[in-house]
Amino acid sequence: MDDRGGVNFILGMFVGAVVGAAVAVLVAPQSGEETRDQLREGADRMRDKLEKYSKDFRGDAEEFVERGQRYMDEKYREVKAALSKKVKSVKNSAENVRETLEEEAEDLGIINNENN
Repeated sequence: MDDRGGVNFILGMFVGAVVGAAVAVLVAPQSGEETRDQLREGADRMRDKLEKYSKDFRGDAEEFVERGQRYMDEKYREVKAALSKKVKSVKNSAENVRETLEEEAEDLGIINNENN
């Protein structure tokens, strides 16, 4: 359920209920007691509907949060694996460069690598 659509729908229901109740009071050909009973019943029905929509909205929101959490967990694992792979690659490259430099230095007589 779209956040704004749900809010607009509930707001529309509320406004419609208020307008409907006002019209009912103004044009009711019945006694005040009957009108109050009718309004009370209408208010009870409205409350029940609002509770239902509230529960539906809460369920949708919880599902959305859970899906978002699963998505973020998956992306975290993917990024972590990619970074780990890249770190290993950089370490291997650095080790290769170190070995190459040591060999070059040894060939040039700059260091004596017999003790290592």
